[in-house]
Amino acid sequence: DPAGTFAVESAMPPEHYEHAVARYVATGAWHGWEHARDATARIRAALDELAENEGDVCAVSHGLVLTLYVAALRGRPADLAEWRAIAFPAVAP
Repeated sequence: DPAGTFAVESAMPPEHYEHAVARYVATGAWHGWEHARDATARIRAALDELAENEGDVCAVSHGLVLTLYVAALRGRPADLAEWRAIAFPAVAP
C-alpha cells in the first residue's frame, strides 16, 4: 500500500529509515512495504508504458523504487550505495 508506506517512512527517524532501506535492499522486504519484486514490476510496467508515448515524458517517484528500477535495467541486484547516491530531490542516472 503506497500510502501506508509513506506514513511509515515519514514517521521514522532518518537513521531508522536508512536501516530499513538497507534491509529492504538486501532482502527485498520490510514490514509493511511492498515487496521489491512487486515494486520493480510495477515501475517497469509504468515506465514501459510511458516510453510508448511520443515526445518527452517525466516520471516522478521516490529514490528507493528508482534504485530498484535502475538495478533491474542493469541486470543486477539493487545496491544501497546507489540509493544513497540519489540526492533529494534528484534525477536518477
